[in-house]
Amino acid sequence: MAFSCLLRSTPATPLIEASRSDLSPSPCDRLKVSSVSFNSLKSIFGTSVPTGSSSSQLTCLYFKLILKHFELFRTCSGRSIQPIKATATEMPPPVLKSQADGKTKIGINGFGRIGRLVLRVATFRDDIDVVAVNDPFIDAKYMAWVNPTVNPFIVHPCPENRGSRSDFFGELHIGYGAFWEKGAYMFKYDSTHGVFNGTIMVLDDSTLEINGKQIKITSKRDPAEIPWGDFGAEYVVESSGIFTTVEKAAAHKKGGAKKVVISAPSADAPMFVIGVNEKTYKPSMDIVSNASCTTNCLAPLAKVVHEEFGIVEGLMTTVHATTATQKTVDGPSRKDWRGGRGAAQNIIPSSTGAAKAVGKVLPELNGKLTGMAFRVPTSNVSVVDLTCRLEKSASYEDVKAAIKYASEGPLMGILGYTDDDVVSNDFLGDSRSSIFDAKAGIGLSASFMKLISWYDNEWGYSNRVLDLIEHMAMVAAYN
Repeated sequence: MAFSCLLRSTPATPLIEASRSDLSPSPCDRLKVSSVSFNSLKSIFGTSVPTGSSSSQLTCLYFKLILKHFELFRTCSGRSIQPIKATATEMPPPVLKSQADGKTKIGINGFGRIGRLVLRVATFRDDIDVVAVNDPFIDAKYMAWVNPTVNPFIVHPCPENRGSRSDFFGELHIGYGAFWEKGAYMFKYDSTHGVFNGTIMVLDDSTLEINGKQIKITSKRDPAEIPWGDFGAEYVVESSGIFTTVEKAAAHKKGGAKKVVISAPSADAPMFVIGVNEKTYKPSMDIVSNASCTTNCLAPLAKVVHEEFGIVEGLMTTVHATTATQKTVDGPSRKDWRGGRGAAQNIIPSSTGAAKAVGKVLPELNGKLTGMAFRVPTSNVSVVDLTCRLEKSASYEDVKAAIKYASEGPLMGILGYTDDDVVSNDFLGDSRSSIFDAKAGIGLSASFMKLISWYDNEWGYSNRVLDLIEHMAMVAAYN
């Protein structure tokens, strides 16, 4: 079977020692000199090979290769390729870095599930530096005093700062201490992804130190009042779930941010899915959306299938893990009555715009896909069921082969492939956007089949948020 021209279009390039989060850099990734060591080459298996050449010679050769392969800049995706498991709870191995500090400096607004995991993922990368975090309920009055003679993570409450309040996550009491110390606690301890195996210190009422790097803390409710520029944050992750339109997210620019990435679908912001349409990003786009976790799972799968066989029409169902917006027990829900039922007790049918959003990142599929969701009582990892009718006659084996080819080539690190007998927990901590389950799918005829793909709706998505930012930074650096 002949695979599509697109899938064949990504050439193999030599690997250069780079960050752990980018084990297979594309040519434009290597434009970022700060993440390159000129003294060694490194295979995909991590074996360093001495070059025997001087740094100046390698530098010259390096830039000649960039010029020679300049046309390959269009293939840049800024992807993060990480091990399938356990990056959430283990300290990464030492990473060789260059002398220059060319990291992309970002801020995070909203310290919920995605905000905290974006920060955690960033600690494993040498191309991203989180310099500030804002949460509307972090108040200096609730900051605590740290006794440097004891465990640096244990914070001793200031007796004058007594009281109770409702925090960002709806809990009803925080007394004798700092809300942000609770934020540090929530960052360190995660019931889903485990304990953060690094160091966390509260230096003062507006500064955290994570793995030796200081992060400024603010508690502004109005994004326009957050001094991103003072902190050096050029890119802002808007993960509060509130400022999801261009107009609302633009308030961050008043504080000095240059670009804003919304970690949710947006009604009017340009939407990008890494591995699918990030090449259409233009430097003039200051506010963009990283779409949803489900769209990030569905779109790469749909892209491969459509470009190889053509999708006439399709229905998507996502069996989705519980999220923070659901009720722990039955409660009021004005718009979505079913959504008000207890999350731990029920399988809840729900609406989703993820399938329709694929039409925004793949215009040729606009109007051809729609879908729904079932919210199920699991804490993390979801699965997409895409049932579609194809233009070309193809067996299920043909479709599997095309997906496998893409997962090992142009979409490596984004689209995965497995033929093991897996279940949802096997994908906890998987950094890829979508992992096709070859054994779970079925074909009814030569043009009608069901395709199944898993995704860690928290960890994988948080990786893509940072990948999109780094891609934007690469484009900005070139221009």
